[in-house]
Order: sequence, then C-alpha cells, then structure tokens
Amino acid sequence: MEPRLEPPDETIINEMDEFLEVTFFIKGSYKIGYSLNNRRITVLAFSCAYKGNVIGAYGVTFNKRAVIIYTTIKEC
Repeated sequence: MEPRLEPPDETIINEMDEFLEVTFFIKGSYKIGYSLNNRRITVLAFSCAYKGNVIGAYGVTFNKRAVIIYTTIKEC
C-alpha cells in the first residue's frame, strides 16, 4: 500500500478497464457515470468528507472489468 494523489478531473477507471488495484479514498470527491455515443454522462457523485470510500474491491476479488467510469471532481 502506498499513498498517492489524484488531481481534479482525472479518470481513475474507464469502461472495460481491468481492476488491477483497490483504491481507498480518504478525502476528496469523485463521480461515476458511463459513456453513450462518445458523451460522458454522470450518474452519481460521492464525497469522502466523513468516511473513506473503496473503489475496485469487487473487481479485483472476482477478476471483473469496469462497467462504469470513475472520475475525480476534487483532489483525492
């Protein structure tokens, strides 16, 4: 495990990418969505203000690919 910093508007995981790591966010915010006709559509936004969030645990455990896009809103 090593800490890292993700800048705003950075794509963390794209559609059909393999999950190669589990990401724990302690602060910042990110959004999830999908692409349709080369347009990105945001569905939900998450903030890590009071507790952390985990991305990729299910995908790494069961060797799955991403079906949604994870993008940072603020620095995470």
